[in-house]
Amino acid sequence: MKFLRDMEDTMFKAKGVGIAAPQVGVNERIFLALLDQERVVAMVNPEIISYSVGETIEMEEGCLSLPGKWANTPRYKEVTLQYLDEMGHEKNHEINRI
Repeated sequence: MKFLRDMEDTMFKAKGVGIAAPQVGVNERIFLALLDQERVVAMVNPEIISYSVGETIEMEEGCLSLPGKWANTPRYKEVTLQYLDEMGHEKNHEINRI
């Protein structure tokens, strides 16, 4: 899908590790994330289906919409996402921050 490739190009040109459709002017629930520093995954209509209640970790994060700005952001240690991939197949992805 050309739109996803354009988003990926934009993300890499900005030296980002993730980008959401609204950041490029498209009001859709789509984002791309660089996983394991090698694989870009498109997530369409993502939903958090579970998370580690009460267990958070602070991580320094930036945003392509605010270049050069960084802040410590609390994130759940464990999160499971459900989404559609770019072919419309339902997927799950587990994030474990240890």
